[in-house]
Amino acid sequence: MTQRELASALTVSEAAVSKWLRETGGQTWRRVSDICGALDISADYLLGLSDDPTPRTRHAPVTAYDMPRLEDLPVLTWPVVQQHSVDKDGTKVLCIFGADYIPIARMRDPIAAGPGIISSGAIDELFLMPLSWVRRWITGPIPMGRIGAVDVTTSWVGESMRPTILPGACLMVDFGAELAGVTFFEPGQLYLVHTPTGNAVKRVWLTGECWNCHSDNRTHPPVVLPVNRRRGIGATLIARVFHISNPAE
Repeated sequence: MTQRELASALTVSEAAVSKWLRETGGQTWRRVSDICGALDISADYLLGLSDDPTPRTRHAPVTAYDMPRLEDLPVLTWPVVQQHSVDKDGTKVLCIFGADYIPIARMRDPIAAGPGIISSGAIDELFLMPLSWVRRWITGPIPMGRIGAVDVTTSWVGESMRPTILPGACLMVDFGAELAGVTFFEPGQLYLVHTPTGNAVKRVWLTGECWNCHSDNRTHPPVVLPVNRRRGIGATLIARVFHISNPAE
């Protein structure tokens, strides 16, 4: 990345970047975070405290728990869900033999980890997922449609998030309590991102007025998207990825 490209990503002047490189310009800790996000490097590497440029968040597992296989879960129809589910503090629940389950929609169209794929938003099947499993990550009301299961395509556009996400993986995602996308952003985490070419999974940082969407496979270039202040975070960050179930290689 050139000085001009870095200045553009951070929405600062090229002269300011030049001063930083010559160590003559002051920087705030927030700006250090922005630089790390734009360059996809760790703060320790930027500050000369480590020889490893890999961001620490990349080493953190999304979860330490195994997800129940969707193929082993009961499959429902929408009329059954409507008829037998009850509302518990805003969460749609079906009680079976004393245990609470919530309906999870599996999306019909796959998503990408590289260039985006256009998705129709159609639902393939409804599964019953144990509420206790979902509660390990999700707090607050869980209305119907908040949690979904999406499959990563097995084609070449599913390669860019290796080794974190493999082609053919199943991702559990949170569309937000209001079903309007992400409302609280955590830098360096995995999100389902709406791009001009479709939907894709990326590791996202916010730098200035831009979303920097990176691939864990460093052979793929980042995607930079403008922040839509009028429509909010959810206009670009459709959902947060909270669990990855990779296929056996």
